[in-house]
Amino acid sequence: MDLKPETVTNIHEMGGSILGSSRGPQPIDEIVDTLERMNIGILFMIGGDGTLVAATKIADSITDRGLKISLVGIPKTIDNDIPMESVLLN
Repeated sequence: MDLKPETVTNIHEMGGSILGSSRGPQPIDEIVDTLERMNIGILFMIGGDGTLVAATKIADSITDRGLKISLVGIPKTIDNDIPMESVLLN
């Protein structure tokens, strides 16, 4: 989905995630193959423990392949289990 101003103007009024989400394990190699095939330069991953563990594995695979793809991990939780000091220090 192209994120153009007219597409996201009212995004804050919608519930859920219009960008989609993923549950369960996916093969890391297939993820990185897809990023490379689709010429994606930046991947944002928003989530908790499982998501950020997967983000680390994806980033490691990107590095091992020598690809120029950035990965940004954004912690999000409904459990309030991210201490503020660790967010500020990292």
